Amino acid sequence: MPNYFYYDYARAAVCEVRKDTANHVPAVNAMTYLNQLCLEHGSTLEGRKAAFRYKIKQRKFTPIYVSTSMIYFPIESTRHASCKWVNYAEIEDVDYKEKRCTIRFKDHTSLTVENPQRIRATMHHIWCYLHAS
Repeated sequence: MPNYFYYDYARAAVCEVRKDTANHVPAVNAMTYLNQLCLEHGSTLEGRKAAFRYKIKQRKFTPIYVSTSMIYFPIESTRHASCKWVNYAEIEDVDYKEKRCTIRFKDHTSLTVENPQRIRATMHHIWCYLHAS
């Protein structure tokens, strides 16, 4: 599974990143790609969003639970062209600082992002979702 993905406008494809390698998958945009993943696992993107929102009540930056090995959340607004979607299932740990945080993946690569408070809150919401009865 990829550590994260983003839409590469220059190639008109989704770029899946893992172990510092990039795999380009043809897609119209990131949301179309996510919808395709959701459909392959038995639901739609909107259905997955609605289920998460129902259980956790998070409206913004809603994570998408595709499967146990694919739980994606955006690290910034999905309206940004550079929005990356991180796979929660591939995260080993997160080092939080005041203005940034470093997400370390199981393959020993990392990604430094802004908004550590939002990342911490989102990670907590995903944990709650996974452990809700």
